[in-house]
Amino acid sequence: MKSFIVIILVILFVSACSKEEEQRLQLFTPEAFAYDVGDAWEVNVTFHAKGFTQKEENSQYYSKLDYSIDLVTPDKDTLKNIFSNSEEDTFKEKAEDIELEAQFDLDSTYRLGNYNLLIHVKDELSNRTAKISKNFELSN
Repeated sequence: MKSFIVIILVILFVSACSKEEEQRLQLFTPEAFAYDVGDAWEVNVTFHAKGFTQKEENSQYYSKLDYSIDLVTPDKDTLKNIFSNSEEDTFKEKAEDIELEAQFDLDSTYRLGNYNLLIHVKDELSNRTAKISKNFELSN
């Protein structure tokens, strides 16, 4: 009976250790800044993602991330999907992380002040999602 219990414990331990740990989609190091281009503002955003799914095809790794950005104004109004994009990449080796970028214009109706970007990312290969926020300022 003791050996039966030991065998069961060993099987459970081996099966638990052999399962690949599921990674979480994570976003990090967001940066955002705005340039005054005369009659508008040009907003540039960069951030990194890791923990996304990569499928191997023909000795290359493939990933697909969809992302969108909401803008929260100084008056706390939220403008949904002020920017959206889909990023499909292939790599020769598995990538640790990927840099994603956004660029959009805000016309002269946007007043000076502190704004907040809400960045939403969806991994299309796993349906996992993540979000992060970043403040920036429109100033003279």
